[in-house]
Amino acid sequence: MDEAEGGTRMICMWSGCVEKPCEYWYIKTDQGLVERVFCWNHATEARGNDRASLGDAFVAGRDEGEA
Repeated sequence: MDEAEGGTRMICMWSGCVEKPCEYWYIKTDQGLVERVFCWNHATEARGNDRASLGDAFVAGRDEGEA
């Protein structure tokens, strides 16, 4: 759903970025999975940060070569 259909436009989770996300993955929490979405430019750094800090809680989604 996009703005024309009455929804909100999804944007990259990187602070200040307004690009449309095209890369995603999940983080396991006690409440379930949390989706992380980033544009191509920010996905590599954000994915690396999440993998390094979260270990087994990282679940690949649209990941280079893993989806």
